[in-house]
Amino acid sequence: MKYNEREEAGYKVVEMSGEVDLSCSPDARKQILACLEDSNIGVLVDLSQVSYIDSSVIASLVEGYRPPRKST
Repeated sequence: MKYNEREEAGYKVVEMSGEVDLSCSPDARKQILACLEDSNIGVLVDLSQVSYIDSSVIASLVEGYRPPRKST
């Protein structure tokens, strides 16, 4: 997996390329969540150059998409 971050049109763009599988899932998760935590702007994940994506990485994307739960 190759990974790149940039800002464009008011968004932080996270570009991934190559095979994004179980072996790099922890790194992908950490990078996506770090972008969400560090950014006050929207985050776009560009997967247009990804040739294969594992379900564990998709789970990380879903985790990042969900708003934080409010504590009761």
